[in-house]
Amino acid sequence: MTVLFVDVSGFTSLSERPDPEDVHGLMNRAFDLMLAEVHRYQGTVNQFLGDGIMALFGAPIAHEDHAQRAVHTALGIRKALEDYQGELWSRWGIIFQVWQGLNTGLVVVGSIGNDLVLC
Repeated sequence: MTVLFVDVSGFTSLSERPDPEDVHGLMNRAFDLMLAEVHRYQGTVNQFLGDGIMALFGAPIAHEDHAQRAVHTALGIRKALEDYQGELWSRWGIIFQVWQGLNTGLVVVGSIGNDLVLC
């Protein structure tokens, strides 16, 4: 399995200029762009991490080329967000960049424990 992490660089300072509603809207648009790339390569977003995402490739949908799919996704996200950056600069004068990280290896996927509490 390969895991892709994407995190917005300097989110706190980025969010100081626009109104909170505008920050919410710009992050929703950024997430839509990221999700489109993850889904294009049949990845699964496992978590939204406030100003970023964690996406899985190779689980729950098994693909032997999971690492390649994750790399293509990361490059696609970079391209999509570069285009989006132009819109944000012209509207608010802010720079929108992300950090991305990939990790690949063997994992065991499944639930551990039981969160069902019986009284």
